[in-house]
Amino acid sequence: MTSYLINSRLVEDILTRNNHLNSPKFEKHKRENYDQLKLKAIEEEAKQHSIKIERDLEKKSQTSDYIIKPNFEQFIKQITKAQEWAYNNTDASLTMLIKGVAGIINGEEQPLDYRIIGVRPSGAKVTPPYPAKISLEMERFIDNYDFLEKAYEKGDVSAMDLAFYTHFQIARIHPFEDGNGRTSRTIQNLLLEKDNLPPAVIFRGERETYRKLLENAILGYQDRDAYKKTITSPISKEESQFYNFLATKTNIAIDLVLEGSFNKLSN
Repeated sequence: MTSYLINSRLVEDILTRNNHLNSPKFEKHKRENYDQLKLKAIEEEAKQHSIKIERDLEKKSQTSDYIIKPNFEQFIKQITKAQEWAYNNTDASLTMLIKGVAGIINGEEQPLDYRIIGVRPSGAKVTPPYPAKISLEMERFIDNYDFLEKAYEKGDVSAMDLAFYTHFQIARIHPFEDGNGRTSRTIQNLLLEKDNLPPAVIFRGERETYRKLLENAILGYQDRDAYKKTITSPISKEESQFYNFLATKTNIAIDLVLEGSFNKLSN
């Protein structure tokens, strides 16, 4: 099996170990720890979002007397609800799946529309596409995803290509005003389940590394010529580093499920 994004040896190692994990010998053990790891993934997303809001509030508190404190339990409920909705709507188009998950994560009861204002993630060195370009960028992303999905159905690539490419493109395009990171990782983990792979959990202590790798990958993507941005074109070194980082997190997740030791890495 090959990959357009990830080191091929790493892919083979992950799939071999995951097949071992999914053998009848480990079924009961895997199921229990797998479910707990999924809960841990949701918890880490909610905690990180809560911390981010707390930091923003510290800045706002200097200019405002009325501050709404973050609701950690509400974040967990929103991410859990978005995940459940996605599991129950796997027959939806990828576009609707993304919009639906984003809507729930943002506390809405309907799919979220693309943003109509410019945004820039706090502390980021790169600026997402202008609102007028979002639809075109999403169309290009979906076209490349469709190519990958056909390759996946033929057995040419693993679900990791689908999952990590989707994660990167949602984070890069930033199609919504808020919740892009949580949306990208929720969809990523849903797609990993196509190969019965556990969620790739990025713990709080790794967020700075993750952010830098993502930012550099976006810069590497932007440096490529427009005609070289199809899924079959060689990717930049920076993009490769980001995709391999996510693959490594998946590999570690397999260890965590086998050992049941994920609580040790929660801080």
